[in-house]
Amino acid sequence: MELEILKQEFENFKIKNGNYPATLDITTQNGFSFSAKTIQRRMGGIVNIRKNFGLEITDFTKGSIRADKALASNNKSFIEQEKIYKKLRPIFGEYYIHQQSPYGDFGRQRSDFKIHHKQGHLYIDIFYANRYESMVGCINAKLKKFNPDIIWGDIILVNTNKLFNDRIPKLIEQRKTPLPKNIKVMSEQQLFDYLSNLTAIKQWT
Repeated sequence: MELEILKQEFENFKIKNGNYPATLDITTQNGFSFSAKTIQRRMGGIVNIRKNFGLEITDFTKGSIRADKALASNNKSFIEQEKIYKKLRPIFGEYYIHQQSPYGDFGRQRSDFKIHHKQGHLYIDIFYANRYESMVGCINAKLKKFNPDIIWGDIILVNTNKLFNDRIPKLIEQRKTPLPKNIKVMSEQQLFDYLSNLTAIKQWT
């Protein structure tokens, strides 16, 4: 009986989202009669459930499915970068926006954008996290690129997935290690609100 209920809920989720749920979906979304922990304890876990349901892919964390997810996320990030660049150009001017600019004068790590303005300059790094869990991972991975002993200027990490806009402040608040003072994590809207307080070197029309 439990399996029949869960199978129907899996199918309902697929109809709505185009794919079957992962553990995080069951943990964070409504529409499931059993928690991920209950499924693990009573039914042997999500992978075992998928096998019982006869699904072709049973483990979303391995092999081609994981690679496909990473590729899709990267492609989405590139698309979002281009959209943001088109919004930045009328504000600061193409000449004052450097794409793929190194952090510092000789850094190997590169930002998506370095913007020069009258108050100085800042770096912007864009990412697209399709899950809350992966947003934490993206931020941690990007932080590893930065030498904490060197302050190049303000660095803004921007998650362009609007589904998590409201959760960014809580994520930052709950970090065990606080962000360096010059690094901020923002949504796209927060980014442009922040940029509205800066003065372009030249006014563009």
